[in-house]
Amino acid sequence: MPSSSQHAAGHDREEFARLRRDFGEDPARFLDHDLIQDSDKRQLAMARIRGIDRIEVIRGWIAVERALDRPTRTGIIRALEEREDTLQEIGERPERLQFGPRRPPSFYEDERGDSEDEEENLSAHQKLNRMRARTDGGEPDGK
Repeated sequence: MPSSSQHAAGHDREEFARLRRDFGEDPARFLDHDLIQDSDKRQLAMARIRGIDRIEVIRGWIAVERALDRPTRTGIIRALEEREDTLQEIGERPERLQFGPRRPPSFYEDERGDSEDEEENLSAHQKLNRMRARTDGGEPDGK
């Protein structure tokens, strides 16, 4: 009985351990399927190709597509080459992106006025009351 993570048909696929070690994934996981008959697997493979952000990974995928024990699919190769062209045009993802929330640049903090700082410290309820008072022509909070 297959586990929940195994394909029910028991499809044995080729594995490329070096690429899994180098890139963190094995392209055969996406490519070693009948992508013509199975539209879900085709869509998954094409979505993953569109998400590749390093040329080195694309070249690994092309090598796997050519190494699989069946005729090479020109549509897959074409999609990979188009993604490589796109990355050459826009650039690859930087190796070390900052984790966590992004902070505004330092020049942004220097140009803010005191009124913006005061407004920033108000709760949503206080901001709403201030806006209502302004539209009524009155002063917020007794000012």
